Amino acid sequence: MTNLFGIHLEIPFRTLPNFELAIKSIDMTKVKTIWLRGDLNDLKSHCDEINLLLSDFNVLVENDIELALSLSAKAILLKDPDDIQEIKKQHHNLKIGVVTNEVVDCKNAELFKADFVYLGPYQKIGFEPYESLTPKEPPYEWMILNIIIPVFAFGNFNQKTLNKMDKHIKLGGIALKLDDFESLSTDSLIFNA
Repeated sequence: MTNLFGIHLEIPFRTLPNFELAIKSIDMTKVKTIWLRGDLNDLKSHCDEINLLLSDFNVLVENDIELALSLSAKAILLKDPDDIQEIKKQHHNLKIGVVTNEVVDCKNAELFKADFVYLGPYQKIGFEPYESLTPKEPPYEWMILNIIIPVFAFGNFNQKTLNKMDKHIKLGGIALKLDDFESLSTDSLIFNA
């Protein structure tokens, strides 16, 4: 089973040389998963090179099943959970997540048997949705609202926010942009299911 817990880095693809520089700058002791999102059409003509560059990482592709398969991705991130069951039937080793900014969509993703959820961006939704879904110490009467599958926070974070999340929320991980990752201390963060 693929372990996706921890820090995910969003690496934009503009050109192959720039992408290669970004990948080679990553501290592999801290990052195990690379998140590919946005307009990935230029990347498609470089799948062989990208596979070599990312061979030591889990690859997570957003909304493109063909590209995910071409890159031997360990996971795909969907915007709509409706396709999860069909994709799982055809690709049973592929982990499937849902990206959303709504708590109700997190619960729907869980009902549709998603393996994880990306919830955010943090700067848009704030702290409360994470705390309501995955508190470290849930109030007994609210446990029915908690989510069982791992939740990954994404967005722009400062150090104070990361420390607060680590103290109060049980996250599967965080997804950061490379620039944010390089400016934050993530050594003490603990991620779990």
